[in-house]
Amino acid sequence: GKAVYTLETTLPKFFQIGLISYVEPDTDTSGSEASDSHARPAHIPDSIYAPNIKLSYTPPTALSLPSAFPKKLQVEGLPLYHASAAFIRHTLSAFYTELDVSLCKLTLRSMGPRDRQIVIRTIVTGKSRLSGTQNEWDVHSTYTLSPDTALIEQHVVESIHPAPHMTFYDGLRTTLAGLAGSNMDQEPVSGMQGCMSDPKLERLGIRNK
Repeated sequence: GKAVYTLETTLPKFFQIGLISYVEPDTDTSGSEASDSHARPAHIPDSIYAPNIKLSYTPPTALSLPSAFPKKLQVEGLPLYHASAAFIRHTLSAFYTELDVSLCKLTLRSMGPRDRQIVIRTIVTGKSRLSGTQNEWDVHSTYTLSPDTALIEQHVVESIHPAPHMTFYDGLRTTLAGLAGSNMDQEPVSGMQGCMSDPKLERLGIRNK
């Protein structure tokens, strides 16, 4: 389906082209210009992401987060989903060079006639700008498709090994809370529908084309 094709085509180029909502078969995605934006506007049905998509990640208990931190980082809504991707891409690019995403495994899991999930394992590599050492992260994610629209309605980052440093986690939490004007310690951040031209989003490199 289009979700599988878009993910397997664009995820390996994430640090070059950003998060893309949809690509036509045989579309050239080899360009180096980064966008962190929709290949098509959010209201176009061809987007593989639902407008109310939920993103969640639960840090490992060994990370020893302060008690004030949420046990799970969760955001809701397509603009914040793109903001999350932009933050990750821009932050890692500030500290690492030669960033690369290798798609190791992609599985389409059927749990019923219309219930499907896409399970993906990627390896992210990059060279530290400070020490020059090579770093590697093993990332496992599950994308759940809506049984009604076949759009991705949930993205769960199951694990990241090694786990992100606490400062990175806190930076993402603070950035998204600021964009949404909400307290992420209390409720999942939601809303911001139709705010893709917001200057705060544009400063993260997100623009509505």
